[in-house]
Amino acid sequence: MKTCKQCNKEFEEKRSDAKFCSPSCKAKFWNENSGKNEKIENKENKLHSTLKGVIHTSADVSANGNLPVVTKEIRVETDEYKKLKDQFYTLNADKLLLEKKRKDLYTEYKSIVNEKGGGNKIIGGLAGAAVVNPKLDNVPKLILGGSAGILAVSAIDKLTYNSRLREKQKKIDEIYIRHDELERQYASVCSEMRTINTTMAGIKCYETKVVTIPTPPLSVPELSGNETKTEIRLLNVNTSNDTSLNVSKTNKPSFNESDKIISSLQLASYNYDSLAFKGKWLEFFGEPSINFHCVVHGKPGEGKSTMAIQFAKYLAENFGRVVYISGEEGFSKTIKDKFINNNALMENLKVANLKKYDEIVKEIATDSFHFIFIDSLNNMRIDAEKLKLLRERYKDSALITICQSTKAGQMRGSNEVIHDADIEVIVVNGLATTNKNRFKEKYKELKVF
Repeated sequence: MKTCKQCNKEFEEKRSDAKFCSPSCKAKFWNENSGKNEKIENKENKLHSTLKGVIHTSADVSANGNLPVVTKEIRVETDEYKKLKDQFYTLNADKLLLEKKRKDLYTEYKSIVNEKGGGNKIIGGLAGAAVVNPKLDNVPKLILGGSAGILAVSAIDKLTYNSRLREKQKKIDEIYIRHDELERQYASVCSEMRTINTTMAGIKCYETKVVTIPTPPLSVPELSGNETKTEIRLLNVNTSNDTSLNVSKTNKPSFNESDKIISSLQLASYNYDSLAFKGKWLEFFGEPSINFHCVVHGKPGEGKSTMAIQFAKYLAENFGRVVYISGEEGFSKTIKDKFINNNALMENLKVANLKKYDEIVKEIATDSFHFIFIDSLNNMRIDAEKLKLLRERYKDSALITICQSTKAGQMRGSNEVIHDADIEVIVVNGLATTNKNRFKEKYKELKVF
């Protein structure tokens, strides 16, 4: 058992160097002792101190305990545009369903048209031969019986031909009726979609609103020059007179006796560092936290390793030290060619030939790299549980892990890896797409090759 440095409560340590019982206690300790414990803080954050391109994404608490706020213009969709867009997506889903029904109906139509019907003459011949000569030991009788059976089936076919033809035509007529109804519905849906599309083109899609938010202001998209600005002031907060915004650094609220529960205002006072990505990587990933976890998966030859190497190059050039663990290809010619072809040759980007989880733990020190790439989890037999241990061990580093995909395009292994990750990237035929992203909207695309 150890004693927490913040609340002085005893706790069971998960790590030998644990000093706090919870992340909230750790954050409070550093907030309250930021000026008194420089040496300790430097020791705790020696990896972060060498990381470049870091920005704060939440507000500092001002000296008097108030949360400072600023006004900021943000671009939002107008209510009319949002309503029309939702209707358009609903109609598009109906359109896809109708297209599937049309295709299924055509398949059914072909099967009916190709129906031959009638009796099977071969079976009729065998049955006739068996009736005339049950023992099947007299060839003349077998031939006579078989011929009689075939003639009987032909006669029955002629007698029932017209009725079978009428039945077949009845089925085809029913399909034509269903087809006409589907076409009517399809035309109606397409017409509504065109009407909505025309209406959306003639209205103002976005407007600007002025809101008050904690400083520093959150990153928001800028308006293009062609859009009209409509300022709507949502809130006007005077922090000097608004005592409801007062946040105590040291005292817990009277109704809360637990260090694991804080107010939302206290939460807003904490600083969480993020990476100031730019260009295509900002558009693709947003501004992730400095210890984010990204999982990349795809089928062989689709470009997942190439995308990872391009990303590793960008991180090494602009942010900090990177190691690319080549568990699948080692120091082979193929991995060498990938680094050369992507111009990813630099001292700040290391390559490690490690094949197992234990080798990673042994060779990679906890404070040596800001970004750790693992290629691949499947080849190195690292499951969801071992990955959690790696994330805990390298809690100050970002992890970018690569996984293989099945023929159906699903990631091999446990879905728990995706659930725990901050970002999921799928690479198909040289195109990377975010299928999950906690730092930006998903379905962003990045061309790998």
